[in-house]
Amino acid sequence: MNNLIISGRLTRDPQIRNNSGYDFSNFSIAVNNPYLKKGVEGATWFLDCTASGKTAEFVRKFLKKGSAVLLSGTLRYEQWMKDGQKHGKHSMWVDRIEFMGGKTNTHEKPLTPVDSFQTEITGELAENFDTEISDDELPF
Repeated sequence: MNNLIISGRLTRDPQIRNNSGYDFSNFSIAVNNPYLKKGVEGATWFLDCTASGKTAEFVRKFLKKGSAVLLSGTLRYEQWMKDGQKHGKHSMWVDRIEFMGGKTNTHEKPLTPVDSFQTEITGELAENFDTEISDDELPF
């Protein structure tokens, strides 16, 4: 089984390309190593990522440098020859992306999951809406 779930921040704006009508997005993320102190060599890992299709379209529309994301996909190892020497690196093929909130370029505070589901109750509904719940009404 080859499943990788990892969270981090984009280190640069995604690069979008189209190959025969199919979208691809390349980007890199920085991942903090929880076992090392900041500033120590190796405290941050960098991982190149590729998304395709609808996932690449999502990346193009919503992600930019500094975006905090949770990625799910597969780990792969790429090899190539350059100047007679063999080179290689690990990268990730991304199947699924989720926002984690965090850094924004506006002065507004970032949305939390609770913020995104809160709605304002107004008008007639507000008059009939009782926010007080007694202990007897709780099912546990």
